[in-house]
Amino acid sequence: MLLGLLAKETDSREARTLAAAVVGFDPTAQQRAQVREALLGLLAHETNYHQASALADAVAGLAPTAQQLEQVAA
Repeated sequence: MLLGLLAKETDSREARTLAAAVVGFDPTAQQRAQVREALLGLLAHETNYHQASALADAVAGLAPTAQQLEQVAA
């Protein structure tokens, strides 16, 4: 349910709140990957520096893959 909401969310702040809620339920590795992908999708289009930084921090806290770390750094 929360993952579905997160996948449709377009507001960075709301997405971070939903991501934190998902993480609070001790998600599986696959669910964590879905959260990372959703946040990375928002990060790719975020123009506000502070929001982008917060999204990058949220992604970093979800044990991203090396490829995902490269996306955040780009």
